[in-house]
Amino acid sequence: MPTFRDVSDIYENVRISRIVRHKIASHAIADMMRSSSKLFLMLDRGDSRQEEISRRLWVLRSSVLFTLLPFDDPAIALQQQMQDLASESSGLPDGASVIESLGNAIEAIAAGSSNPKHEWMQSQLDSSDGGEQTSVGVLVRLSGGRVPGWPPDAMARLQDVDDRITLIRSRTDLRSGLFERIVLPCACRNTSPSLLEEVVHSGRARTIDVLLYPEENFGVPKRMSLPDCGAFMGRLQKTIIEQETAEIPEATPSVDNWMNEAFWQRIHGGKRSSADNLVPANYVLFSDGTGTFFPANGHVPVLPSTGSLRDESDLRVARVADLSEGDLVVMRVGDSNFLLDETSDRIMKNDVGDNLVQEATDWKAALDALLITFSCDEIAQNLTDRGVRVSPSSIHQWAGPDVLGPATEKTFSNLICLLGERRKIALEGDALHHYAATKWKSLQELRGVRHRAGNLIRQELIQKLVEKFHHGVANLGDKTSVQIDGEMGTELLVLKVSSADQQQSFVQSSILGRLDDHRGNPWLG
Repeated sequence: MPTFRDVSDIYENVRISRIVRHKIASHAIADMMRSSSKLFLMLDRGDSRQEEISRRLWVLRSSVLFTLLPFDDPAIALQQQMQDLASESSGLPDGASVIESLGNAIEAIAAGSSNPKHEWMQSQLDSSDGGEQTSVGVLVRLSGGRVPGWPPDAMARLQDVDDRITLIRSRTDLRSGLFERIVLPCACRNTSPSLLEEVVHSGRARTIDVLLYPEENFGVPKRMSLPDCGAFMGRLQKTIIEQETAEIPEATPSVDNWMNEAFWQRIHGGKRSSADNLVPANYVLFSDGTGTFFPANGHVPVLPSTGSLRDESDLRVARVADLSEGDLVVMRVGDSNFLLDETSDRIMKNDVGDNLVQEATDWKAALDALLITFSCDEIAQNLTDRGVRVSPSSIHQWAGPDVLGPATEKTFSNLICLLGERRKIALEGDALHHYAATKWKSLQELRGVRHRAGNLIRQELIQKLVEKFHHGVANLGDKTSVQIDGEMGTELLVLKVSSADQQQSFVQSSILGRLDDHRGNPWLG
């Protein structure tokens, strides 16, 4: 837990924060950037072969821009990457001269051996007095999947150079302490926006050093603004930022923008626009190479970063939209609804009777009948004309088993009236309104039962987890399986988040929570 002094230092860092761009000259890297930009503009990414060339080009380029290792390090294999790219690009119309120029630039970079960015950072460490307040954070989560230029052992090697270096792979690492400075090894155009925003604006360091080669351009993420109020006037000053002076070729940001979207499309393939029968979702990629869609407005249980679970208060429930690198997400294996159904049945049998589900949802048969002759779009438009804004995907969800029905009584009443007008419910007038009121009451009662069931399941699962981990910090890796014995009879997975797609997708509800195996996918690196 942060001390009062930590909080005071964070506030002071935010108040006078400074971002310093360090322009590092290199003719060979400038040549590489120009050649890679030209090649990228020539490629047709609608063609699968040229898309693969684009991916390899981005990895090669990023291996140079991201890394703090010597350029001739065999672990990053720049010349081998260039040979593979040239082989893949053979026969590319008008590409031979650009490939040759790019190859010459890569050869010159590798021949130079030393890495100017690493030398800059080492000089900063050497000039420091070595006091206890000289911790330097280095952001290393620079992209989704495996980060180019950072092979598995590179991070350990960097920390071996100087124990004052802390590698920032996640928000948890960032929040682990305060730093004299935080170093961004590149322009961070492929870094998670939420992580980059917190690195720059959370006050964990007074100085943010951004290391940039020619034609790299760092865009400072916007920070939240305080309300216009006299109480806040003069409390903060603008972050001190050096002006950007380099001219950026048009293709440079285009490469990164394309890669950011192409990466997620080749991982999950979710649609970016709404359509019938699709629900909004966010994709989360885990460190073991698996991933899944969660409901966009959903919540998931998350363990503390230490893995220690003493009681229920240690298990937080996080919004899906807030999940980030390093979070330890708890998921059930297989169909998660059966526990909810069984527990709901148990509560209804004891408290409210066995027929509540039928009483609350028998109107769904009428909606199914209407959907034979009318589309979800047409029904949604009809309800909108009645003053109730409803999406077509909501209509589809109401007809299915996963969603009980509309969330508001006004929407539900208008839906029942529509079903009556279309002769799908054989009632009219006051009888129809009474039917709607009765069904709404049953629907709310059923929701209450399922809410109680959800709480009961959560308490039972937490109790089992606490029993498993009550001895202290659990040794949790990328994936930990926890078998829950007894009545629960289920398996839990504790999965570490690698990255999360912060842009919403639209998918079939049936795939929510399904674990996809991406191991071997070249887009993961």
